[in-house]
Amino acid sequence: MYDDIDLQSAFVHSMLTQTLSESFVDAPDMDARLEVYRRNFMLGHCNALRKTFAVTSQYLGDAFTSLAVSYICQHRPKANQLFATYGEEFSAFLDDPIATELAKLEWDLQSVVMAAVEDAPTTVDPDRAYWQLRSDVRLLHSEYNVGAVYQTLKSSGDVGSIESVCSYYLLRCKDGVPVIQSLSLEEYSVLETLRSPHLIDELFDKLTFSKEIIVNILPKVFNPKILKVTDGNSIYHSEMCSKV
Repeated sequence: MYDDIDLQSAFVHSMLTQTLSESFVDAPDMDARLEVYRRNFMLGHCNALRKTFAVTSQYLGDAFTSLAVSYICQHRPKANQLFATYGEEFSAFLDDPIATELAKLEWDLQSVVMAAVEDAPTTVDPDRAYWQLRSDVRLLHSEYNVGAVYQTLKSSGDVGSIESVCSYYLLRCKDGVPVIQSLSLEEYSVLETLRSPHLIDELFDKLTFSKEIIVNILPKVFNPKILKVTDGNSIYHSEMCSKV
């Protein structure tokens, strides 16, 4: 005799594994009756992955569906999980290096759109503040020119030039659309350091570049779109940023 929880677990297991649970073996035609739920389940989650990884799907072509089904079977969706938050490990699941990089980029673009940004107080003392990347900014370093590949595939369906090491930051604009901005290696290193809060003096001390190079970089990367300031004397975290 099975209770409701056991039956629900058996039902989910039967959908994910495409097999018939022992809980249902005595039910007539249960395998056929479950098939409609299996198909709906798989179709819904495949469509969710295709929506999140639209350009990756375009790049992989017909192979995307079988890969998505395999991923779903091996990475069970969590209870009450939104479709938009499903697929975090999908890029690591792919063998094709270009597809992997494209999936990383698309997942970060999705997370940028969904990231919460706190309200900023009106004043912060820059001399006693810690500078840090905002919560809605993502950094991406790729052995391929994945940003250009993404844009080319999206616009024309071609892959374009891929043999180029590139770095980017991703952020959300006011209209909610994420943007991809190229970075030099030096700029990327500055922002990588700012994943955790740093005083400006600490930033100079930790990086290996000359101070002159850092000063030239600061106006590009210290801007209201990609950094936040945390006041060391207060309990709140600010999203207000200032140019240096």
